[in-house]
Amino acid sequence: MNPAEENNDLQRLERTVLGSILRRPVALSDVAARVGVDDFSTDAHQRIFTAMLALDASCRPVDLPVLADYLVANGHLDDCGRYSYLAELLDAEPTGHNAVYYADLLRGRSVLRHLRYLASEVIANCDKPTAPPDEVLADVERAIFALGERATRGAESALVNASAIKAGDRYDARSRSGALGIPMGWIDLDHKAGGLRDSEVTVLAARPGQGKSALASQIVVNAAKAGFPVFLASLEMHRDELTDRMICSEVKIDLHRWRNAMCSPEQLDFAAYGSRTIAALPIHIDDAAGQSMARIVANARRLKRRDGIKLIVIDYLQLIEPEDRKAPRHEQVGVMSRRLKTLAKELSVPVLALSQLNRAAENHERPKLSNLRESGSIEQDADIVLLMHRPDGEGEIVEVEVAKNRNGPTGVVPLTFIRHFVRFENAAFGPPPGD
Repeated sequence: MNPAEENNDLQRLERTVLGSILRRPVALSDVAARVGVDDFSTDAHQRIFTAMLALDASCRPVDLPVLADYLVANGHLDDCGRYSYLAELLDAEPTGHNAVYYADLLRGRSVLRHLRYLASEVIANCDKPTAPPDEVLADVERAIFALGERATRGAESALVNASAIKAGDRYDARSRSGALGIPMGWIDLDHKAGGLRDSEVTVLAARPGQGKSALASQIVVNAAKAGFPVFLASLEMHRDELTDRMICSEVKIDLHRWRNAMCSPEQLDFAAYGSRTIAALPIHIDDAAGQSMARIVANARRLKRRDGIKLIVIDYLQLIEPEDRKAPRHEQVGVMSRRLKTLAKELSVPVLALSQLNRAAENHERPKLSNLRESGSIEQDADIVLLMHRPDGEGEIVEVEVAKNRNGPTGVVPLTFIRHFVRFENAAFGPPPGD
């Protein structure tokens, strides 16, 4: 089929979809669940479909006379072929009962049309000598992911009974685990924070040496053991060091003895078991130094499509390479923070981002939200902020304060840190009665 024939065929299909709606206006809701305004290729068809949606939203009839009056009132009738073209739409489909079938066909054609456009844009960007490769790749990944979402639009039922059933499932999950989101692994902390939830950003912040990386790596293992694939962007530690920590924490082996080859035969047996346990978990690690947000986002999108990751963990925020090196540091961190929030919403997964606290935190009995280093945007964009503090300096008790919780309570949760195992456990004492 040559381009002219292909375009004529597409125009007939679009007229059939619009004509089906005019013949049977009740089909508009099913069509709108499958195609959007930009799935139509011409300005006239986009204006007509927009008008239909506006009429339906205002509870007015979606029929030929009312549609024509609406287009006249908005000055678009001439752009849409006047009355004669609207009347022709009625002849495009005799009954309207096949609207969903034609809408699915149109969605498929739209995906291919946008993919062709994207391919030409990619070629044009690649021909620019100053185009940063990471940014070009990130733009392509974002566009491909959006096209994938477009291709599956309307595939899931939007009936209220399906939503109610899912609500019941969510409640059952909450009653079993105490957390609606992905459990972090400690009863009191999950009770207070509600777990790590889809599309939300949780910030875990502390001064250096407080154990935030150890806590985060244990969260990664706990989530993976619960069946949630995890992507960990580690900008501070090598994957071998991370793996050693995970193994020792899992089977309670002294990390110092392990790293210095001082383990007993019995401990080596435990380590072998721990190695097999960690190796079987769906954990993906990128330990490249100096990662940019473009690289992190591209990896996250790729792993979401390929492996269905359910959690993104970043250790830590201030080590991400800025996109604009000349911008003030607080602006750089603010851009990163907003990108994380956008990524969480785009992929519909929780993001756990580690962050440092500034030195002013050392002047307080316990850290405050204002101590988040270099940017107030971190506090603003985060749904949950966890602040770590050791009340006794080097003691075993570590207080994790839920300092911000957009959808739940705040408060302090004590955990026990077993330093030689690099492992956190529920404290021997729980929250006060009634908390």
